[in-house]
Amino acid sequence: MFRRASSILLVVFAFSSEDALSQPELRVSDITIVGNRALSETTILEQMEMKTVSWFSEHILQHDPSIFDPSMLEADLRSIETLYQREGYLFVRVLPPELTTDQPAGSVALTLRIEEHAPVLVKDVAVTLPDLRQDDRHITDSLLAPARAGFVLTRESVFRDAHLNADRKALLTALVNGGYPFAAVNYSLAVDSTDTTVSVRWVITPGPAAVFGAPSVTGNEYVSQDLVLNRLRFQEGDRYDAGKLESSQSAVYNLGLFNAVVVSTNPDDSTARTMPVTVTVKEARRLRLLLGAGYGKDEQFRLSAELRLLDVFGGGDRLSLELKRSALQPYEIKLTFIQPDFLFRDVTLSLIPTIRSETETAYSMKRRGSRVSLERPLFSRLSGSVGYGVENVSLDTSSIATTNPPGQVLDEYTKHSMTFSLLWNDAAPLFDPVGGMSVTLRFTLSGLAESDPYNFTRTLLDLRRYDRLWEGTVIASRFAIGNARSRDAGGFIPVEERFYAGGSNSNRGWARFQLGPTDPSGTPVGGSSLIDGSFEIRQQISGHFATALFMDYAEVQEPAFTYSLSALQFAAGIGLRYMTSIGPIRLDIAKPIFAGDLPVQYLFSIGHAF
Repeated sequence: MFRRASSILLVVFAFSSEDALSQPELRVSDITIVGNRALSETTILEQMEMKTVSWFSEHILQHDPSIFDPSMLEADLRSIETLYQREGYLFVRVLPPELTTDQPAGSVALTLRIEEHAPVLVKDVAVTLPDLRQDDRHITDSLLAPARAGFVLTRESVFRDAHLNADRKALLTALVNGGYPFAAVNYSLAVDSTDTTVSVRWVITPGPAAVFGAPSVTGNEYVSQDLVLNRLRFQEGDRYDAGKLESSQSAVYNLGLFNAVVVSTNPDDSTARTMPVTVTVKEARRLRLLLGAGYGKDEQFRLSAELRLLDVFGGGDRLSLELKRSALQPYEIKLTFIQPDFLFRDVTLSLIPTIRSETETAYSMKRRGSRVSLERPLFSRLSGSVGYGVENVSLDTSSIATTNPPGQVLDEYTKHSMTFSLLWNDAAPLFDPVGGMSVTLRFTLSGLAESDPYNFTRTLLDLRRYDRLWEGTVIASRFAIGNARSRDAGGFIPVEERFYAGGSNSNRGWARFQLGPTDPSGTPVGGSSLIDGSFEIRQQISGHFATALFMDYAEVQEPAFTYSLSALQFAAGIGLRYMTSIGPIRLDIAKPIFAGDLPVQYLFSIGHAF
């Protein structure tokens, strides 16, 4: 308390002169942290309410600078001490601040000196169950042993509040998922100030073991109760497991029939041994018409309409009819039928007939066909699918590169293909990921019918990662590698199955499909080998606005299995984003580098590049 009072007195004294009193407000021009080793200056400054404002933020973004306030500074000093104490530095001292005023500029600079002292280390950790019943002896070995093995707070580690809470959560999760919904996990701390250590003692009261009761469904009108109950990951009488409630909620929601799903338990009291379960659902509208319009540099103006009908045949199925039009696709008509729990639980059947026209810089064609696939989750974040497709292609042979062998280019042909896919994804949220990653592996085998003129395989691996550095700043990266290999003597790959690079969602320093081999007239040839990647720093600046700095790289090679780092083409750029609920409206400006005097690309689109 004396130290706090002396800080206030020093601040008041520093501003009690006649000159200072004549300045009603002083702008905080700089804050310097001295003596910090355990925590970075950025981390400490983020803890403070009093902040400096850059020239750009003040004059361009119109952010108001912090005005010096002794009471705010006092609160900030307490916040810094609390921050250090949470990180294990219980004996930290934040010394009275040094203030340097610039009366003509109307500003003040602060220097905060910190004496961290030694952190508190963990002396020992004990777990006790004082009231353990004979029937619950398995708790110590089968339930708590894995949680104890994963403790963050261990002997001689630095004591941190976050680590204490993490260990408590691990113990409680193990108990609740192991059939003890009313478990209590408490702790006591014995601090020895002579050697700056602490002894941690966990005290666990498991409470009664419980099982799941009979589940019930509320809120459903057109969706059958049996369909919902079949998605639950437990049965009546199973040992209670909170994790199964969460996975059941996701499984029911993933049917695509509901706007909201809540799976909850409603025990009569804290001694109940049977946990009744209620599944509360809010059904989506059974019939919906969705209209859309947009603009992008590649697609230009685009229009779309989708008619959706849910639970057509009473088994949770979904039927949709989509119509699209853009410069790249003058028309597309797609009918999609999805049947969940097809033959087996969690197996989803998709049937998708499609008719569309494509007008690319590399080719123009009409395509019609149908694809059927089966998809199933394999693990919590991993799913797999297998599909079979038949497609007829009518190609405008005058639209493709002149370097294609005339004898191998057909104006009409049919493809019979099987596609195998694996997807691992924990990136979230959906339209603006700030954490997690996704990995997609897709392998296609084409030429399954004897009449097919082209026989080939196509493989594409796509990896994306998102890391939040701090609030408002995300680093996003993408790497894709692909290969197409002909199984014919002529080695020909259909133009629509080749790889291309350049455009809004590829290397943004090149126009769509323009990175890679071309014929003398500039028409893209495409290739059988692809590397395509990006590195992007996304920064929120104000309200709905954000910026991005990015570096893209890509290469396309005509032969299969041909990759060369020296052939990579790079581009650097900056982007402006306006964030919406369905992703950003995006403006990117990109310039090829290390590639001569190539023009700057201006790209406008909706959604992140990846």
